[in-house]
Amino acid sequence: MIAAGNGYVNIVWPDQRVFGLPNIYTSYSTDNGATWLSGPDEADVYCVRSTDGGATWGTPVTVNDDGTDYPQVLPWVVIKANGMVDLTYYDFRSTMVSPLFPGAQLRMAVSTDGAVSFLPTSPIQDTVVMPMTDWVGEYNAMAVLDDMVYTAFTDNMQTGSSDIFLDRSMNPAPPLGACCLADGSCMDTDQHDCENVQGGIWHAGTNCATYTCPQPQGACCFADGSCMDTDQNNCENVQGGVWHAGTNCATYSCPQPQGACCFADGSCMDTDQNDCENVQGGVWHGGTNCASYTCPTLPQGACCFADGSCMDTDQNNCENVQGGVWHGGTNCASYTCPTTCCVGRVGDANGSGEDEPTISDISVMIDAKFISGDPSVIACLAEADVNQSGGANPTPDDITISDISTLIDYLFITGPETAVLPDCL
Repeated sequence: MIAAGNGYVNIVWPDQRVFGLPNIYTSYSTDNGATWLSGPDEADVYCVRSTDGGATWGTPVTVNDDGTDYPQVLPWVVIKANGMVDLTYYDFRSTMVSPLFPGAQLRMAVSTDGAVSFLPTSPIQDTVVMPMTDWVGEYNAMAVLDDMVYTAFTDNMQTGSSDIFLDRSMNPAPPLGACCLADGSCMDTDQHDCENVQGGIWHAGTNCATYTCPQPQGACCFADGSCMDTDQNNCENVQGGVWHAGTNCATYSCPQPQGACCFADGSCMDTDQNDCENVQGGVWHGGTNCASYTCPTLPQGACCFADGSCMDTDQNNCENVQGGVWHGGTNCASYTCPTTCCVGRVGDANGSGEDEPTISDISVMIDAKFISGDPSVIACLAEADVNQSGGANPTPDDITISDISTLIDYLFITGPETAVLPDCL
C-alpha cells in the first residue's frame, strides 16, 4: 500500500524476513522517494566484560560487523587462558534460504585484548541455514586448546538433514609488547601473560630492544658517608657507590667514614667524626685509624672542683667541660684541692686564708689576666670574682678588670672603713 503527496511518500508492506514469520513494515520518504527512512537494527551481538569478578562492568562492545539492519543471534563465547576471546553467532544477511525464509551464517569474532575490541569476523559455515529449525543453533559448542579453537554446530543444508559438524580455526597470536618487571628487567610477551602471570606492566607497541623499563631505586652510599637515591647500575658503575636495594636515603643511614679519635689522655678509638667530636669529646683525624696514628697527649694537671674533689685532665676539659680550676704541672696525687674555696668575704685570690684582701691578691689577679694569662695562679675563682658576676661557680672568664678595680678601690681609694666587700656565695 502506498500514499503520496506534497513530496511525501508513505509505504506499508508485509515481510517475512525474520524466521519466515509475517510482519507489517512501514517507511516513508520526504523527497518524493529519493531517500527513505532507515528502520531500526533488529538485533546485534554485544560483549561486556568485568575485571573485578563482576562487581562492575565496562561499556558493551559490538561484536558483529555486518553494517546492516539484519539481526545477529545465538552467541557462544569461550575465553582462553591468555585472555583471548572467541565468539560465534548467527548472522542474518540478505541471502534467502527460500522466498519465505531468510538465511543465517555462523560467523566467528576474535579479540586479542580481552574483549576490549574485536577483529573483523569470518564465516565458519560454508552454507546459509535457518536457525531455530531442526535444532540449528540450539546445541552449538566451543572449546579451545593451545592456539586452536574448535566449534561444533548443526547444519541442515549440507546434506538435506541435520548433521553435526566440527570446525577448527587457528587463533591469531596476541600482540607482543615490552613487559617491565619489578626488578627492572624486561620480557617481550602479550598483555595477559605480562599483567596476570608475570605481574608486570605491559607497554603496547614496544619491545625490550627499544623500551627502557624503569629501574628500582635504592640508597647509594659513598665513601664520604653521603647518600643519593638512584638505581643499582648508576650507583655502582657510574657513581662508584654501594647500592642498598629496597631502601632510600630518608630511611637508610649510610656508613660514615672512620678515623682515629684522640682523647686528652692520649687514648684512641676508631669512630666517625660526629661520634668523636660531638659524643665522645675527642679530636677526629679523618683517613687514619688507631693502629697507624699516634694520638698526642695533652698536658695534664689537677682539676679542682668547688667541693674540693680532684681529677687529672687537660686544661680545656677541666675549665670548659668540667667547670673546675686547672693546676698545670700538678696531679691529684701531689696537689691538694682546697676543700672550702671561698670563706667569709671575697678577695682572697692567692689562697692565703686571710679574710682581708692584700696587694698580693691583686697581683695574682693581674698576673692571671694580663701577664702570664694562666688562671691557675688564682687559688679560688670565687674569691677573685669580687663582683660575683659568675655566681657561686665562676669561670676564669668571669674574673675581669672590674674585680681588680674593686679591690684597688677597697684598699687604696675609698678604703676599708667605707667600702664593703660582699660575702662569699
